[in-house]
Amino acid sequence: MDIQKIANEIDLLEKQVQSNTHSYMMDPDYTDIIDSQLNGHIKAVHTYCEINNLTTFANSINSYFPIEENAIEFFCLWEGLKADIIEHSEALQGKMRQHMIYSIACELQSSMTKDSIDAYLGGFAVPLSDSNYTINSKRVYVENTLKNVDGITILNISKDLHLISSDVLLTVIENLSGSEFISQQISKCKAKMNTEDYDGAITNARTLVEEILLYIEEKIQGSRQSYDGNLLSLYKRVSKQINMYPDDSKTGNSFNEILRGFISIIGGLAGLSNSIADRHATTKHPKKHHAKIVVNSAMILSEFLLESFDYQQSK
Repeated sequence: MDIQKIANEIDLLEKQVQSNTHSYMMDPDYTDIIDSQLNGHIKAVHTYCEINNLTTFANSINSYFPIEENAIEFFCLWEGLKADIIEHSEALQGKMRQHMIYSIACELQSSMTKDSIDAYLGGFAVPLSDSNYTINSKRVYVENTLKNVDGITILNISKDLHLISSDVLLTVIENLSGSEFISQQISKCKAKMNTEDYDGAITNARTLVEEILLYIEEKIQGSRQSYDGNLLSLYKRVSKQINMYPDDSKTGNSFNEILRGFISIIGGLAGLSNSIADRHATTKHPKKHHAKIVVNSAMILSEFLLESFDYQQSK
C-alpha cells in the first residue's frame, strides 16, 4: 500500500473541491463523484492505520467515514493527520524496515527449517524463490526474500512473531539503532526465562551472539563469510576485525584481561548451548541459574560488540 500516493490523491481531490466549492455544495451529482472517490481513498488509509495499530488516527478517520457531503470538514482533519501517517510509512521504508526484516530472519533461522520457513512466509503470500538461497544461510535467504515485500506484510510477520509491540506502532516509528535491536532479542530471552523455557533462552542467547558476529563481519567484508558453526572460532575472527582481540601492544593489561574474559564467555556459551540447550538432542536440561548467566552474559557481550563495531566504523 503506497500511502504517499493515496495522500496525493486525497490532496488532489481537496484542490478540486476548493476550486469548485459551489458545485460541491450545490450539485448533487458532482458531490457524489467527489464523495465516492474520497471514500475509496479514506478506506485505504483507515485500513493502513488499523493494520499498523495507529488507533488514534483510525478512530479520527472513522468519525468522518463514509463521506456524505462533508468532504470539506474531512480535509481539515486530513491536514492534521497526513504528515504523521506519511512519516510512519516512510519510517517503514528506512532503518525500521531493515531491522524488522533482520529480526524476522534471525527468528526464523533459529526456529525453523528451510521448508518450514517457506511454508510460514507462504502463509503471508510472500513470493518465494530458491534463487534467493544463494548461500547456505537461512537468515540471508529470508532477508533476500523479504527485501521487496511491502511494509504491511513485514509488519504483520513481525507482529505474528511477537518481535514488535503495539506501543511501537501507536507512535511515529523511531529509527532503531543496533543496540535497540539487540534489546528486542534480549526481551525474547527474558520472555523464555519467565515461562521457564530455559533451553529456549540459551538457544536465543547463543543465536543472538552468533548473528551479531556474522552481521558485523558481513558489514565489514561486504558479503556473508563462511561459518562452520564453531562459535569460538567465529568470535576470534571477528573480534580481530574490530580490535577486540587481546593485544598487549595496543591496550593495557587490565583491559586485555576483560577481553580474554569475553573469549572465555564465548567458549562457555558454545559448550553449554551444545551440551544442554535445545540446539541438539540432549538428556540434560539447564536450570534457571544456568540460563540466567548465559542470557546476561550474551546481553553484555552483544552490546559491547556492536558498540565497538560502531566506534570502528565512525573513526
